[in-house]
Order: sequence, then structure tokens, then C-alpha cells
Amino acid sequence: MLIALTLLGCSAWIDQEPACDQDIYYWSDDLLAFVLTGDGSGDFEFDPEDTPRTEVAGSYDPDNGDSEWVAKYDADYYIRRTEAEGFGTVFHNGNLDLLFTETVTDMLGDVFETDYRVQRTGCDMTIASWDSSGNVDDAFVMAGSYSEDSVWSWEADFPGYSYTGSLRQNLNRTSLIEAEDGSYWAFTTAKPDGETTQDWTGDCGDGLTCEGTSTRHFDGTLESSLTAFDGEDEYAESVGSFEYDGSGVETITYVGGATCDFTYQADGDCEYECDDGEDGDCTA
Repeated sequence: MLIALTLLGCSAWIDQEPACDQDIYYWSDDLLAFVLTGDGSGDFEFDPEDTPRTEVAGSYDPDNGDSEWVAKYDADYYIRRTEAEGFGTVFHNGNLDLLFTETVTDMLGDVFETDYRVQRTGCDMTIASWDSSGNVDDAFVMAGSYSEDSVWSWEADFPGYSYTGSLRQNLNRTSLIEAEDGSYWAFTTAKPDGETTQDWTGDCGDGLTCEGTSTRHFDGTLESSLTAFDGEDEYAESVGSFEYDGSGVETITYVGGATCDFTYQADGDCEYECDDGEDGDCTA
């Protein structure tokens, strides 16, 4: 949801002593940052400095707290549109108390709805999010503070897992997920150019442990590689390339065994062919 901004605002919305003594308000990529690009009325329309988004436009009504905005994206990006609508307060000292629903539409026409509660007091901020069809009691809550090095660092707990992450003024976002039982670890970096990378280790079925890396490109294509281990012994290596709809190819080389090419279709169908002559249907 959050992508940092490095643009200069032209409004004077903050007319009281800033609640946070760090210079955070123009790059925080929240409703206040949007309002600060406008003329002070609450209306805004601007081109963010990250590559995927080409326009963010909307309004905040200071009389009743209603807000709405739309983010448009580059035609080649795999997200097509983001819409948000809600209410709350954008305080004149930089604090926030907002509740809104965000609707994201991707290149396949699939729609994802998420509810958010954003509360900022001084340099401390909490962002709770939950699926709009779910229960608020299941919210994922990120809580953290802004620091002098222009970063919002946060932590979150979820049943069985712990999370840490950051939002930086240079537009990078990171998150680290760790399973409490040690069965999974993943570090993700989302860059302002629209590319996301992830390194991970964890259980991958049939008693195997995997170490993998993946990159989601600007157009939604995914490249992945992993190594599977049976205990301390290497079992297989995999390299794959996939379209955003899930279609693609994967080559798996089994240590001391065959090399097999897997072909996946968008509808979930799968076929494989190995260099030892074996082939067949691998549809789940």
C-alpha cells in the first residue's frame, strides 16, 4: 500500500507545530502527503516519482472527513488501477486517523479489496489491514516509528510468524518474515522501478527443504530459481519463467537423475518431458 514520495508539496496544510520532529510528511505516501501536493483545499492531482504510477488524484473534505483517490499506472505495469474511499482526519500537525477501503485491479481484471486503518501520532504510526470479506479481528497490524535516517521501521506479529519491515524516503520497501518454528524465512524488497525480489528458505513438501529466489518484473512476469535439499544432500535444482497469468516453463534437474521440462498453462494444466524418455500430465 505505501510507496514513498520525494516530491515537494505546494500547500500549507500543516499550520501547527509538526507532531513529529522528523521531516516525514511529504514522502510518507499517505493521504496527508497527497493533500500537501494540492492547493490546501484538500483536492490533489499529481504524478508520483515512482515508475509504475502515472497519476494520483482525489480529495479530502476537511468538513466531514470523507476522502477518495485513484491511482493510475503505466500501461505496461501489471497493476492497472487502485481506488480508495473512506473517512477520517488529516490533522494540521501531521497526525492521521483514517479508515478506508482500497480496491486494486490487475492486468487480468482481477479485483482485490483491502480495508485499512492508519493512525499516526507524532513519529509513531500503526497500519492495520484486513481482507474486506474477512474479520477485523484478523487484521495484520504494522506498528513502528519514523527515524532520523528517513525511514519508517515497523514490526508485526501474526500467529506463528514475526515480521519486520521498512518504508524509506528513497522509495524502497522491505519486509522480513520468519516462522517461529524456523520452518520459513523470506526477505522481500519492493523497488520504486516496479520490480520486487524475494529470497526465501523453508519446507517445500515431501520432507525437502528449499532455498529460493524470485523476481517479479514490471510487466508481471516472474523468474524463479531454487535448490531443494533432502537433509544436507542436494536433491534438485529448478529454474522457471512465468507470465503473470501463471503460464510458463520450469526446468528441474534431479541430482544423479533426469532433467525434466515442465510446461504450465494459465488454466492450471501441466505437462512434463524428461531427457530419460519419461513424460506425462502433471496437472495438480
